[in-house]
Amino acid sequence: MPQKVKFLGKKKIKLNQKVYNSLHLHFLSDDNKPLKKKKINLHVWYDTDTLVWLKMSYEKMGRWEYRLKKHIF
Repeated sequence: MPQKVKFLGKKKIKLNQKVYNSLHLHFLSDDNKPLKKKKINLHVWYDTDTLVWLKMSYEKMGRWEYRLKKHIF
């Protein structure tokens, strides 16, 4: 599915009592539908040092948010 990715900036976010420097990206499907009807409309935060996926949010029948709890290398 074609999509657009927009870089929204670097942000500090706090997860599980730890502060991360993150990259905030917005993924959006590339179609002519209104914003609420798009198949892909995600906000994703990645750790700037490791590029580990920290958090993701979207809105479908309410606001959903997934957060990293633990990672092991």
